[in-house]
Parts: sequence; structure tokens; C-alpha cells
Amino acid sequence: MERTPYNIALLDIFLQAMGEGFAKNVLCFEGNGGLDPNNFKQKVSKMREGNIKQAKEVRDSVSIGLRRFVDGAATDSTEKYCRKEGSDKYTNFFRGLWLPLDFPLKKILPENFFYEENEAVLAYQVAQWLVKSCEKEAGCSIDPRDVPGYQTLTLEDRKKYDEQVQQVFRPEYYSALWDVVKHGAGNKTFYKWPIDELYKECDGQKQKIDEIIRYVFRDNDGNVSSTFKKLKVESGVRQWTTFDKLFQNELKDDELKAKLQDGNLLERYQVFQSRMINAFVLENLRAVLPREVGNDLAIKIFELLFRHVKGEPVDLKAEFLVPEHDRKTTEDN
Repeated sequence: MERTPYNIALLDIFLQAMGEGFAKNVLCFEGNGGLDPNNFKQKVSKMREGNIKQAKEVRDSVSIGLRRFVDGAATDSTEKYCRKEGSDKYTNFFRGLWLPLDFPLKKILPENFFYEENEAVLAYQVAQWLVKSCEKEAGCSIDPRDVPGYQTLTLEDRKKYDEQVQQVFRPEYYSALWDVVKHGAGNKTFYKWPIDELYKECDGQKQKIDEIIRYVFRDNDGNVSSTFKKLKVESGVRQWTTFDKLFQNELKDDELKAKLQDGNLLERYQVFQSRMINAFVLENLRAVLPREVGNDLAIKIFELLFRHVKGEPVDLKAEFLVPEHDRKTTEDN
């Protein structure tokens, strides 16, 4: 496999992890080049055949769509997914799981792979991507009092601004990916911990959380969907459409917003959103990787990721590449 197809393979794996409905709901909107689900699907099909031009168009479409997803009114007048001013709610997902893949498709990779099997190289690159993405980021330390003009605001406006800053920069947003991985080891799925934690952090408000979950994950009959009930115990690929309402801007949904007014429910729900989007990508990756790199290598990728968050050193080259990879490739050049 040449260098460019490896890059395409990584982009393709990311798209598979985003699930059915991702293109329709996130990428296909006015301002994204007239994209619709059918022509996007055609572009992806040609990309998988090695078409660099189509791969670039796919990557650019995803990049534009995800910018809109996280930027609020700056790129989305409807504020469908993010509050007007934007939010760091999805910072780990966007900066950690997407931006490392938003590279030039003809970028020269740092290593040459003369001796490795294709699956081993791809597994190595996926592991690199996830391990580098999964870091504990420092939370935002903005003090509203230091913002120009803050001192001239009325007390009521200061309160509103303080609440806005708190919602946009919750400290849990910056460790969401790390926390989901850390607590995912040994669980059936990555969803278990975020769901359990939501109920735990809203202790005494189970009935209210049940009501919110029914509203967000309901079937047509108004009951909690069977898909949600299985999230904690049944692994496998889930579709974007299942989670689309959860990932949307709760402040633009009057009925949901009203349900979140009690106690600290809004705060905990926003943290839940942050954790669940990372769990969604991780769980889908764990399901799709075996067909891309084989079951053994897929298992190894996540074993190494779990070791990484425990603070254990991981040597990815030793795990995936041939012995003395660096020396051999250096001598051959």
C-alpha cells in the first residue's frame, strides 16, 4: 500500500466510525458545496478506489461540516448543534479525533514501511492517532473579570456572562475523551460509564433523568428506544441518527431546555453530551477496526490505549512494526 492510500484508509475508518446519517445530518447543508447524501456517498466510493481528488473533496466536506458542528453562529446561523457563541463541549472530539486526520492527502509520512504487512501499518497508524489524541488537556482558565468591558456591565449582565463562560468552558470537556477511555477498560461498551455517571451525578433526580432520556432517545411510541437500553451492554456500530438529537444544541429546544432547568441538570447534561460523542466514536471504531486490520490487531490497539491512560509507557513501533524497523528503513534509504 502506498503512502496516500494509508491516509485515505484512515479517513475512511473515521467516516465509518461516524455511522449512518452523519453525512445527511452534519455535512449536507447550504454552504457545503451543494453536498447531498448521494453525491457524498459517490465521492467516498471513489475515494476508496484511490481517487486522490475525490478523497480531498471528502476530507474538505467533513472539515467544513465539523467546523459548523462546533462553531455555533460563526458558521451555522441555525445553531443546530452548538450554542450561539460556540462551546468547548466537543473539543476532544474535534481537536483530538478529527483534526489529526485533517491533513494534506499527499503528506509524506514520517516512516517508510518496506517490510510490514499492510494491516500492521494501518493498525500502527490508528494506534498512533488514538494515543496522541487521548491526552488530558488543561481546562480553560478564563476569568470573566479580565475580559475587557466586563467591569462596565450591570450586575445582571455580569451574571449572564459568567453563566455563559461556565457553560462554554466546563472543565470536564477537556478530559472527556481521556475519562471515557479510562473508565471504559473492562466494560462491555464505552457508553456504560457516561450513562452511569450521569445518573450518579444527578443523584436523587433519577425520574427527571429518565424523562430527559425518553425525550432524547424515544421511539415513535414515546418510550425509550431499545437501542439506548442496549448501549451499556451490547457492543457494535451505532448510527449517527440514533444520537443526533443528543448532540444537538439543547438551548435551542424549548421543551428540552425546560426539562433541564432543575438543579444542576443542564450542567450535567452538557458534560454527558461531551462524553457521549467520544464514546460514540470509540465504540464504533472498536466495531469497525477488525474488518480493516484483523481482530487481533484491533484488540491490541485498544489494549495499548487502555495502558496509555493508566500511565504505562507504550512502544507502538515495537508492538506493530518489524524488529529494528528504524535501522532497516534507514539503511535501505
